[in-house]
Amino acid sequence: MSLSPIQSQSAPAEVSGWDITENFFVEKALLQTISSGRKRVALRTRLREGSLAFLRTRDDSSLSRSLPVAYRVARITKSVQRDYWDVELARLHPREVSSFNEPIAPASLLN
Repeated sequence: MSLSPIQSQSAPAEVSGWDITENFFVEKALLQTISSGRKRVALRTRLREGSLAFLRTRDDSSLSRSLPVAYRVARITKSVQRDYWDVELARLHPREVSSFNEPIAPASLLN
């Protein structure tokens, strides 16, 4: 069986977060990188644009587990596949300074 170009460029992943009804979910999906810091997945779970989602790559051949990485739901559209949503995720980066101008992380980590 040959894979389509999208499937051959995809990696297994696990997406978690809160759906449109604010229920926590975890769903396995195929992850596609579309640009630097942006990913695309097809999910059965409907998410809200702007909401927070966590992405963890899965490597079934490895005993170690990757850590989840925070993403923002940048765009969501109805997929051509029945009962799926195409979700575009944008990587979130931690803030270096809080709103009170106090460092969130130790200075040694910020340099």
